[in-house]
Amino acid sequence: MGFYIYGGCATRDVFSMDSILPSDGVFSVRKYFSRTVPASLCHDPYLLDLDFEKDFHKRLFLDDSGKSFRDFLMSDLGDDFLILDFVSAVRFSLYDASGMVGTLTPQNKTALIKKKIKYKSVPCWSEDYLRFHSIGMNYFSDFIVRNRDKVILNKIYFSNVCSDGSVLDSSVDKYNLRLNEIYDFLEIYLNPSLVISFDSDVLVCDVDHKWGKDMFHYGFEYYAALAEGLKGVVSRTM
Repeated sequence: MGFYIYGGCATRDVFSMDSILPSDGVFSVRKYFSRTVPASLCHDPYLLDLDFEKDFHKRLFLDDSGKSFRDFLMSDLGDDFLILDFVSAVRFSLYDASGMVGTLTPQNKTALIKKKIKYKSVPCWSEDYLRFHSIGMNYFSDFIVRNRDKVILNKIYFSNVCSDGSVLDSSVDKYNLRLNEIYDFLEIYLNPSLVISFDSDVLVCDVDHKWGKDMFHYGFEYYAALAEGLKGVVSRTM
């Protein structure tokens, strides 16, 4: 038994905090799918030789361009769990490089420019993007129907309130509206007992976060609450 993760550091990092969630045994990570938006999943896989400064970003690109998460969603979990968070899904646009369509992360954008590969951007939540997004979300719903008691939703929201009382100069409303659209769709299919929610005072930006201050870099209270939620899910389903 272990965990597959679809999402970002807000979910992945708790699995590295042995003091609140032992990383061996039940809470081991099978694979981490990150920075591949649902709107990317409905496109054909492709090979594109790009250079990245970090191997991690190269792996994420290869997962996205190869549509490996879509392949994963065509399988079944067995004894494992899949935990979902959609922070990336409401931030990143798509690129279309002569029919090769993928997630336009900052690292992918830099790599495309370095190789002088021309592309057009499909802006996040534009009409074309939402058409692809809707198709991509159907992969999630079909997977949940087949694996309903093994799919966990980490129901987080963006926050511009910081741990030192300051407020980030960033609007979170549009992102949270997009998240609610995704949550409303998924919760039709999800087992309610596998949805982990948080009070707003827990979703606070940590000014000392190891990845820097951002709208989804929360403090220890959040990670502790997420760890307890995951432990509760496991205890109820074993």
